[in-house]
Amino acid sequence: MQDKIVRSLEEGPDHQPDWRSRVVELYIADVAKAQDAKARLSEILFAENDPFVRQFLRFRYDGVCSNAAGFRYAAGCQARNATTGTASMIRAMLIADRTADEIAVELGTSRINIVTFMKVFFDVRRYLDNEVWLRSIVMTVPDGVGEAEALRERRWLTAAYHRGWEGVEQVVFHRIVATPESIEKISRQLSADLGARALEYVGDIQARGEAPSENDLRRFLAARNVEARQPPRETGKDDGYLKFVTALHETWVDKAERTGDPGLALLLAGRDSDGVHHEEPPQRLRRRFAAA
Repeated sequence: MQDKIVRSLEEGPDHQPDWRSRVVELYIADVAKAQDAKARLSEILFAENDPFVRQFLRFRYDGVCSNAAGFRYAAGCQARNATTGTASMIRAMLIADRTADEIAVELGTSRINIVTFMKVFFDVRRYLDNEVWLRSIVMTVPDGVGEAEALRERRWLTAAYHRGWEGVEQVVFHRIVATPESIEKISRQLSADLGARALEYVGDIQARGEAPSENDLRRFLAARNVEARQPPRETGKDDGYLKFVTALHETWVDKAERTGDPGLALLLAGRDSDGVHHEEPPQRLRRRFAAA
């Protein structure tokens, strides 16, 4: 019975992030129709290997389980998402490659509450490096969700998928920093996205086998005119020298690390010579946002 739900992407491409919740729904239905519900529950718990599935099943059955507070928080976020949007916020931050600790700080809750939600309703962190699967999740409308809630979540998740944490801050939390650099970055992103859509549009015309027309010439000339109006990129005089010095320094640091040459030890010592303990940044799993 439990094998009807695909539990990992390796098992099948239709794997869903809320697979644990789906498995528990099947278990609950199975227990409800059994003549001896408690005996059937015990059988299922004995055979089930996943600890979160076991405890969430116990929570759904009578509320007596380990981490009851965490399951209560997770289930509440999911049930009241249409009005609060908290579940959608968590999903967007997960798509943007935030850790459980970072999400807990944003929402003013505990790490275990966020981990519980992740495990039960949005188990995506282990596949954050699979952009193809992530895109399918972002573009899929969840079952049993109202139109307004679905549109809001898709908008938030799309921002997280394409723009990472910066997109979440701007679209979900409305933290817009209007610096010249941020405006330029948004402008470049907009141009890239619209350019990609325009290319897709042209490809669709070709795929339909439409004959060339005067409209194609107008589109081409319009695109060339826009490109011609773009200001030339200014290149600093010292860019080449700076790149050369940076590359040279990185080469010597790499050699110092590989060879252990005492003569190059000062290069390594100088990197963290301020005497302050530097905490390691969270590990990012999405390659396109690895440095964020």
